[in-house]
Amino acid sequence: SDYLSFYGIQGFYDFQSKSLRLTFGNVNDYLGLSRDTIGIALEKRYSYGDVKAKGHQMEYLVEFDEPSTVEVFINEKSVYRRQLQAGIYNLKDFSFTQGANRVRVEVTPLSDEDATREYEFDLGYDSRLLSKGDTLYTLSLSMPQIDPTRTTFRAEQHIGLTHTISASYNLRASPSAIYLGLNTIIATTFGTFDVLGGASYSKPYAFGYFGQLGYRVGLSDDSILNSFDLTLGYRNARYNEQVNISPSSTVSLGDDRLNFSLSLSGKLPLSINYSFSGSLEWRVGEPGIDWRASLNLGLHIIPKLPISGSITISQG
Repeated sequence: SDYLSFYGIQGFYDFQSKSLRLTFGNVNDYLGLSRDTIGIALEKRYSYGDVKAKGHQMEYLVEFDEPSTVEVFINEKSVYRRQLQAGIYNLKDFSFTQGANRVRVEVTPLSDEDATREYEFDLGYDSRLLSKGDTLYTLSLSMPQIDPTRTTFRAEQHIGLTHTISASYNLRASPSAIYLGLNTIIATTFGTFDVLGGASYSKPYAFGYFGQLGYRVGLSDDSILNSFDLTLGYRNARYNEQVNISPSSTVSLGDDRLNFSLSLSGKLPLSINYSFSGSLEWRVGEPGIDWRASLNLGLHIIPKLPISGSITISQG
């Protein structure tokens, strides 16, 4: 029996001043280890060096001409309180909740506690957003089975366009196929919109496309409805994200598909937590719709002894 197996060799070098990592050896197009593939990749991640993520998206300028107490509330919860001398201050780097954030800044002069001034504004937030000006990227070139005709190139980049809008693209190409995916996240005071799109072309599949629109909102953890997530998508039968495919491959095409999904959760009276998820799928041109629904309930009657149950029904 063989007691020693060889899975490949992979090395890397970090450019710490740029937070870049150069990876080489048995590297596939997803930067994983594959003993039958050789490749090289350059990746920017904050964990690789000295460059760190930019400051938080919210910055608010306050000015006062006498010593004052400044307090910041987010969704009626105090997150910052300081006594400051007269001057101009840039308040930033606060922790926001997922979804809508109502921000109130109170400035109270120490000489007159009844002369409080208030400043209010709303801000949308999503944890997937990059700060304005931030960017992360990956570039790779790999050769499966050391075959030049199967060489795969990949470029992926995430960009913080504004404080509330981030975008990304994913480009992959080989001698016989190409794929491009686009994603935009837009945070507003009434929820986050997630726009996905993709297009592919290869000799076996020809041209295919995909599109999806998502909406999500997060509210208070103790409210009847604390999260709501909705998606609607369409997938063409010829859409294929894989680019490492032979031009002579024989493929079996299915149907175009229209998808819809919904999930929500919250807290009911008597400290009952619930979550619901449901989905619909229609194969275009075919009769009937496949669907699935699931409900989960949780109840805390005895401390540290929760009771929970779920039910799922489906068709198709």
